[in-house]
Amino acid sequence: MFGWLTDRFRRKPKMVPPAEQLAHLDKWAAGFEGIDPPLEDPHYWNWKISCSSGMFQPPVVTREIEERAINALLTAAGHLSRTPYAVEFPYFRAAVLLPMGDLFMSEVTAFYDRDYALRFWSGEPLPVERVTEKYDLNIPEGFELHGTIVAHPLDDEDVVEGMRIDEDGKRWFDEERWVIGQRP
Repeated sequence: MFGWLTDRFRRKPKMVPPAEQLAHLDKWAAGFEGIDPPLEDPHYWNWKISCSSGMFQPPVVTREIEERAINALLTAAGHLSRTPYAVEFPYFRAAVLLPMGDLFMSEVTAFYDRDYALRFWSGEPLPVERVTEKYDLNIPEGFELHGTIVAHPLDDEDVVEGMRIDEDGKRWFDEERWVIGQRP
């Protein structure tokens, strides 16, 4: 009955400080050592980055925060690639899927299907220096980098920073997307 009243005076939750979130992220990544990946989907299983989206938005985000978060993802994927349970799968590869510009959408992925994994390794490759010169990455042994630009169509009324309009008037958002992992 008085929900509107309590909503009006409800405080916004405070964000956990980045240092605490990064420490949690390091523990989360360490938890991938010896992990038994679930086989609930025949193509893949993923784990989204374990922190709040606010950590990757201004004014909080810094290059150091991004670098530490990416390295935690790489640690997790490295552990996943060496899991003893991988032999139980007919096909198994580990990777980090890294959309630049929105690291909150990053994930560690176990691929169980080669054809599905190849979708992420296709497209005109970007120079690896675009990411390796920006961040000091601890890339696990046997991992490779593959970056592409992925074009996302937008609705006519959508206005997104960095969008482009093609010669037909169609709106697009170009996302720089990286795969860092075991090549299919």
